[in-house]
Amino acid sequence: ALRGLAGTLSISAPEVYSRACAFLGTTFGASYVLIGRIQGTRVAPIATWHDGAVIDGASYELVGTPCESVRRSGLCYYPERLQELFPEDRMLADIGAQCYLGAPLRGEAGEIVGLIAVLGPRAFDPALSAEDLVRLCAMRFASAIQRLDVLDELATREEQLRQITESAHETFWLSEWPSRRLIYVSAAFAEITGRSVASVYADRESWGSGLHPDDRPQVDAAMRELERAPVDLTARVIRADGQLRWVQIRATLIRDPAGQPYRVAGSFEDITPIKEIQLALEERERQLAEALASTEREVEQLQQRLGEDDRLRGMIGSSQAMRTVYRRLRQASASDVTVLIGGESGTGKELAAKALHE
Repeated sequence: ALRGLAGTLSISAPEVYSRACAFLGTTFGASYVLIGRIQGTRVAPIATWHDGAVIDGASYELVGTPCESVRRSGLCYYPERLQELFPEDRMLADIGAQCYLGAPLRGEAGEIVGLIAVLGPRAFDPALSAEDLVRLCAMRFASAIQRLDVLDELATREEQLRQITESAHETFWLSEWPSRRLIYVSAAFAEITGRSVASVYADRESWGSGLHPDDRPQVDAAMRELERAPVDLTARVIRADGQLRWVQIRATLIRDPAGQPYRVAGSFEDITPIKEIQLALEERERQLAEALASTEREVEQLQQRLGEDDRLRGMIGSSQAMRTVYRRLRQASASDVTVLIGGESGTGKELAAKALHE
């Protein structure tokens, strides 16, 4: 029996569960064998064997079943009167079970994660060492279930990550360090660069070839300094159709448990619309600055012209004395004081008075 069990357990999961159920059922002369995962107060079958055939078993509540004893006490063996001991478990009568052998499947921390249950119409042959065989199976299946749980979790996380990266407009990538040879790039790469992801995987060394020649030295210099600081810079990309796009490039090193860098994780974000607005604003600011400077020059030129042809209300003169007269007349006209204008006849007293009143 042990030799047959060893051969059965050498099969890889998930086939090992159904094969093990069939082996235990046939070896013990049982009518029903179950390998299940405990989920809260219920048992979810992983594999079920009944009267010589693998079947799809239904989940069930633990309360009132012999499996509840396994969860509470560990390995349990009821050689007879099973239906009398557990009258609430109607399935026992349906399959004609009077004998039950169950063993827990324990996780690394000792917690019970599942169980094996072997049921039959009569007590099992003592010569088969049934308890030892079931205990051995339980040890094997506990580790297998844990591996499956880890694989399922990894698959779930991988699918979640795939959904995030493939639905995002941002391109995510992973490369080796220090060679920077591409390992992975998300689907958005094609939208930004106009090159298919398949073509990039076919030639992994050329995945960064779309960088604008004028920006490549800056990007290469920043990537060489990754061990000192992460990369976060703006650069231009030339698409396969010749269109120019602006991208924000971010990259950081991934280190192994020993602290040594061995990969680079990064992203490309298309910021072309933002960059175009920024450039338009900069151009507008430049135009406004030029217009302001031109206006200032025109004002200065006008002031110079006014300074060369000084005049006031019909009075014309550009000498320093006349400018002094103009200034005093403007000051006087701005007040309500009485002004006396003196001087010889013909010196322009009338014009000065007229300028004051007007």
